Amino acid sequence: MNNRQKVAAMLSCDLCEGGDCSGRGLRTGNPDLAERIPITMRRIRLCMLVLPLALVACTPADSGSLDGGYNPQDPSTWPLAELVGQALDDARREGASEAQIATLESARDDGGITASEARNAAELVRQCLIDSGQQPSPLSSRNTLGVELFTFTVTAPPSMTIEVADAFYNDCERQHRQFIDYVYLQQPAAREALVRELEMHDAALRACLVEMGGRDIEGLTTGELWEELKHQSFGGEAAGYSQEVDCLMSVGIYW
Repeated sequence: MNNRQKVAAMLSCDLCEGGDCSGRGLRTGNPDLAERIPITMRRIRLCMLVLPLALVACTPADSGSLDGGYNPQDPSTWPLAELVGQALDDARREGASEAQIATLESARDDGGITASEARNAAELVRQCLIDSGQQPSPLSSRNTLGVELFTFTVTAPPSMTIEVADAFYNDCERQHRQFIDYVYLQQPAAREALVRELEMHDAALRACLVEMGGRDIEGLTTGELWEELKHQSFGGEAAGYSQEVDCLMSVGIYW
């Protein structure tokens, strides 16, 4: 099993089809149920949410291009006002909490969602899960495409089925941070953060692509480099690359 297959086995997109692309992990304490492998925030980038609550396919193209320009099908190219406006419309329609709506309204005026606001929203989800009778782990964070993202695992009590646990989890996410994270990951600041990460690790990323079978890598622009990194990460042999090493993950940039 190569590196990408291992990651895919751990971080599958199966829940995306049902509208849950939150990317956090869920474990069950019920001994009669199989324990889930914790799922990292990487899945947000694999299965971007396109409100209202529809999902595009889980492909490398979903993570957008760095070449600039407006694409009505790619929220990461939208101006902040349009991005937040769409999120607010759907948050109100879907019954998001007043705190989540207030954060979105502030983002429209203050230039986006901050890491602190994303963390606060994650803590509200944790408290919601505690109130439902589950046991979330403390928050952890990681660099996900240049952005600090917050994740945790949850243990359901033995008396709670996985279906009930999922329902509680999805409801807590919807109420407290689903729309905040949507903006946080798509806003212009997130794209700028990714560019900075790619530029910081430029030499190592190019060297890795060459080692994995890439050709004519030296002269690529940052946007073209990003496209090749996605091909290596997802396409593998079909794109002409070995997947012995995931070049992005090798420098600490996670999906």
